[in-house]
Amino acid sequence: LPKLSSLKINSNIFKTSVLTLNRNVIFFGIVAAFLLLIMQDYIIWILFGNRFVDLNQIYIYFAIIIMLRYLGSVYGLLLTISGNQNIRAIAVSWTLIFVILADYYIIPKYSIIGAAQVLLAAHIILNIIYLYFTYKEYGTIYLVKDKELK
Repeated sequence: LPKLSSLKINSNIFKTSVLTLNRNVIFFGIVAAFLLLIMQDYIIWILFGNRFVDLNQIYIYFAIIIMLRYLGSVYGLLLTISGNQNIRAIAVSWTLIFVILADYYIIPKYSIIGAAQVLLAAHIILNIIYLYFTYKEYGTIYLVKDKELK
């Protein structure tokens, strides 16, 4: 955080650094999710034993959620750097309210699958909010190089 904040003075270095960071974090998130999916049986067996093999049915949700957490981390960091920590706090608060209310109605009917789906939806919503306000603040979402950086 301090390193990126100090780079904000030089716009091109800041943009290049954030672009590189974002690409690396997204790549790492995809790799982590892929590895979790490939090794799901082994991971569940090590952590919980044979009694929890049924966790396989929700494991894909957790792999995707982990990937989304990686994706959102850079955008959350950018909001903090730009002095928009309040947007992060409000977004997380509203997402938490969404999770509580949705779980209240979804879990009794759809059990653990519904809870996993609500959590996935919450992470999608949070990332959309982060992306929107990052774009609003910086004019880019740092996935491709701007014309002036080429």
